[in-house]
Amino acid sequence: MKPSQFPVTLLLTSPILLANPFTDPVSFERLSQAVGFEQKFAKKSADLTASPKAVLSLPNPQSLEAQINQAIIEQQWQRLPTLLQTYQQQSHYDITLVHYALGAFYYGQQRYPEAIEHYQAVLAQQPTLAYPRFDLGVMLYENQQYRQATEQLTMTKANLAPPMQQLTERYLARMAEDKSWQPDFSLQYVRTDNVNNASSSPVVNINGRQFVKDQASLPQSAEGFRYGIGVSKAHNLTGNHYLNGSVHYSGVYYWDNQDYSEQSLRFSLGYQYRNAKMGLGITPFIEQNWLGSPRYSRLFGATLHGYRYLTPKWIASSRLTHSQKRYHDSLTASRYDGFKNSGALTLRWQAVRSWQIFASIEANREQTKEKASSSHKIGGTLGVIYRWKHWGSELSGGYAKRNFEGKHYLYGYKRVDNEYRANWSLWNEQWAWKGLMPKLNFSYVKIQSNIPDFYSRKNGEWFLTVEKRF
Repeated sequence: MKPSQFPVTLLLTSPILLANPFTDPVSFERLSQAVGFEQKFAKKSADLTASPKAVLSLPNPQSLEAQINQAIIEQQWQRLPTLLQTYQQQSHYDITLVHYALGAFYYGQQRYPEAIEHYQAVLAQQPTLAYPRFDLGVMLYENQQYRQATEQLTMTKANLAPPMQQLTERYLARMAEDKSWQPDFSLQYVRTDNVNNASSSPVVNINGRQFVKDQASLPQSAEGFRYGIGVSKAHNLTGNHYLNGSVHYSGVYYWDNQDYSEQSLRFSLGYQYRNAKMGLGITPFIEQNWLGSPRYSRLFGATLHGYRYLTPKWIASSRLTHSQKRYHDSLTASRYDGFKNSGALTLRWQAVRSWQIFASIEANREQTKEKASSSHKIGGTLGVIYRWKHWGSELSGGYAKRNFEGKHYLYGYKRVDNEYRANWSLWNEQWAWKGLMPKLNFSYVKIQSNIPDFYSRKNGEWFLTVEKRF
């Protein structure tokens, strides 16, 4: 092993930059994720410990160094292990070059921990190297290690060429933005003919006898707006560890039927581990609800949530939630206080750049003091998101079956509901104004119950939403 004489070419270029010019992060809906660069990797990771099938006859170490350098720049990952094994058979070789090449190799395989370890070894031996430090900062950024990435990029920025300094500023600005408080705002016009979710049947049939419903038991109309405002923050503690917090106030106000106006205030504070390929966290929460003016109920619990990129085009996500619900009114509490366990598994596929398809399975069990109101439900959703030029549209449909666990107090048998849902939205980026994005939406709900006079209903509505993310 000879004293380190790092190849001049590698001092003046960044193989990571050559592979991945800075682009905006791509993410699936509601899943914040690192930059998803388009890069052609070797189909199979080469085994650096395996014996090469053919050993190159290259007695000149300088010539071999040039080939290693060229293999890195051209991302010839399948060729690089053979070159490195041959190079290390020489009586004198540069260990810094070996670490650098292995770091680039592992990065090409998206094996971030090994790549970062080798680049750190390079800088431990030669801390003045500017471009390897830039590469290390980019690796840490992609691997969601923002605190360390900021340190490395800040340290090396002054030693880079002016264009690279500008690129470094973009990385630093993106991380600063992601780490800052994230406000959000939404507003939606609402008009419904069934605000009380009642069956449209004017009568109730019980044991052959027919009873006429009063007006309050029939569907009621309401007009108003739905709103939401909140703020959230993800704080990088160290490495891949994050502390996430949020507060959100939302509700719906009906100016012509205020008894059904609702408000909700929710706080959450949780922990998340995340890197370039996955995230896993737990988030406790507490929520206070109002119906009309008085306090109506409170909710508290925790959600275990995670996601993983299976391939660059496939992502799986899941969540498990346990919540406890307590009603303010004592009579209501005596019947409906209880808990709810729910879970969902979602798979998303970025078929092509303009198409994304998703499917999910959801299940929940709700336990209340009144057994007839306790239930378990299982269902699924299938949807597609399409983007073309400035246009975007999302269409989804779902079905669920809900089985109640106790006999109904009037009918003497258990209630079973079949639920059908469909949603559609349309937007155009050119409609946006000062960060406000309007969307046209349609929502349809149909419930078929084996107790139709009380619980069967359907409702379809068009509405406009305006969302703002600062």
